[in-house]
Amino acid sequence: MSHELRTPLNAILGFTQLMNRDQSLNTRQRDQIDIISRSGEHLLALINDVLEMSKIEAGRMVLDESSFDLHTLVDDLTDMLALRATNKGIDIRVEMAPDVPRYVRADEGKLRQVLINLLSNAVKFTDQGEVVLRVNSPIEGSGDQLGFEVQDSGMGIPQEKLDSIFDAFVQTVSGQQAIEGTGLGLSISQQFVRLMGGEITASSDLNIGSIFKFEIPITISSAIETVVDKPVRRVVGMKTDHSGYRILIAEDHDASRQLLVELLDPFGFEIREVQNGLEAIEHWKSWRPHLILMDMQMPVMDGYDALRHIKAAQESADTVIIAITASAFEEDRENVFTEGADDFVRKPFKAEQIFTKLAKHLDVEFVYEEIEADSVFEHSVNLVDLLTPSNLAEIPENLLLDLNQAAVQADMIKVEALIDEIRLHNSDVATVFDEFATNFQYNKITQILQTIGDEQ
Repeated sequence: MSHELRTPLNAILGFTQLMNRDQSLNTRQRDQIDIISRSGEHLLALINDVLEMSKIEAGRMVLDESSFDLHTLVDDLTDMLALRATNKGIDIRVEMAPDVPRYVRADEGKLRQVLINLLSNAVKFTDQGEVVLRVNSPIEGSGDQLGFEVQDSGMGIPQEKLDSIFDAFVQTVSGQQAIEGTGLGLSISQQFVRLMGGEITASSDLNIGSIFKFEIPITISSAIETVVDKPVRRVVGMKTDHSGYRILIAEDHDASRQLLVELLDPFGFEIREVQNGLEAIEHWKSWRPHLILMDMQMPVMDGYDALRHIKAAQESADTVIIAITASAFEEDRENVFTEGADDFVRKPFKAEQIFTKLAKHLDVEFVYEEIEADSVFEHSVNLVDLLTPSNLAEIPENLLLDLNQAAVQADMIKVEALIDEIRLHNSDVATVFDEFATNFQYNKITQILQTIGDEQ
């Protein structure tokens, strides 16, 4: 299920990244591609949550709270649905109380999905009029409870159906007529809101419209606590000619294979393609690739068997195998390393992830586009705030000393390996160092570690 859903999405998101590299695109075309990309990212998040629905039912789903910009979140959601609303001839607007805090701490991912589910339904079932998202001020006397309300002027829901609309796989007559949808959206939304400490309520009048409301507790945050998205540096070339490197792509899905070929071909690598594990073994024996990008689920022979076969051979020491899987579950990551994979990439992947893996395992160095210093500085300041004394206390001193030495020597492979070790102790600290390592800012790593040493 995970493989079948995530594999085509890998092609959708991957080719939008390739299209974004086309310098001939105008602003309107780039905006349209960005909408496709954002919508695809949301679909990916939705797929992941549906696949883990069993965690909710088993009581294993947990909150993942972080500080984020609530105003930007709301703007993103309305931008995402604006084109769809315009095509139907309806308006979509936001009414936000003036004292709603901009920066809050809550589970951003779950709140985003709940609001998109409610807004998508409102747009889907409204043929004229408008859809309104209201964000209400924290209610006095209730702590920091923030209220959300989605109102539409659509066809409405019969009163006798209101009690069952939050049941899984249940759709009203209007929902069945709309064809699209599984009947899971409202059920997942209710479960998420309950996990966040609230309850969705619904009221409706036929041919007048519906209102969905919920309140959740939030903590008011600040800009400095908010970790903004990492600025992505696009690869634009290579520093030296590495055309001698042989890369084998083992992938049965045509679009996913084409994506990897088009991503790597401009950089002069020798590339071969195969569609199953048996072919991968044959090409490995006859061609001796330096690196194999190996999909784990393929016909004839899957990636696990091919991986085991190649790694069992003494001659495999010179071949790096990066496992690629569409599985959403962490245990599959552990399985591929147990079988001998040198690294791991999960579908859908970002183009930069592939380039980072190549730079890590091969003697190649890519040229990246420049990013405005202000945006990098703002992001760096926000990230460094994750280096709290309690977070740092969880990291063994010898790891920090080794990281400092590797950063001084600009040893990229060793820096990344040490960051992976640090992540086992504290993910926040690893995130900070990984940010600087990805942007080759080793001087910032050494400065931070020196400051820590001075304070101790």
